Amino acid sequence: MGSGKVATVAELTIGAPQSALNLTMFPLSGNPACSLDYLLVDETLKIKKVVVEEVSETGAVPELLMTNFSSSHVFVVDGTELVGAKQNQIVNASFLIPPESVTKIPVSCVEQGRWRYKGKQFEGSRYHSPHSVRREIHDHQKISLKARLGHRSDQGKVWAATSLFEKYEPVGVGEDWRYDGKLSFGKALHYHEDLVHLSAFRK
Repeated sequence: MGSGKVATVAELTIGAPQSALNLTMFPLSGNPACSLDYLLVDETLKIKKVVVEEVSETGAVPELLMTNFSSSHVFVVDGTELVGAKQNQIVNASFLIPPESVTKIPVSCVEQGRWRYKGKQFEGSRYHSPHSVRREIHDHQKISLKARLGHRSDQGKVWAATSLFEKYEPVGVGEDWRYDGKLSFGKALHYHEDLVHLSAFRK
């Protein structure tokens, strides 16, 4: 379980910067009494406190149905990959899902070509959407939010961004990464976060 701080700007304290390569982060801390307890979606999916399904039997690419059976808020992180059902999807933005609720969440497909069930429910993934794909989604969201269409993506551009991962097949990695002959986007992320390690792939 995590604890997210809820505080006004005046209550925040800026900590010592933490740096890694060209990234520097400044930790913020606030009043410990102003906290919000929550669960992460990955852990709740494992214990079936949260169930993610297609919105209907026929499904709809831009949305999934998330049911939170727990008495806690559930934090869904932008770029979380959900695998199974009719197509593997990634979540378009970060959301805090209320306890004991049913919520439609906006998603983008990252498995072009499959549109049939592989189990009725989605499962969590060890992998996360890379920055290049999330950037495509966020760029389009500026337009969709301004038009009051919600956190939508341009699905064509998302597929174009993910197509890079289908150009390589793993060699000598000891695991079959492919589903129906196509490179699995999610599992490729273990080796590719906008940097292709060509020693692990061949064309």
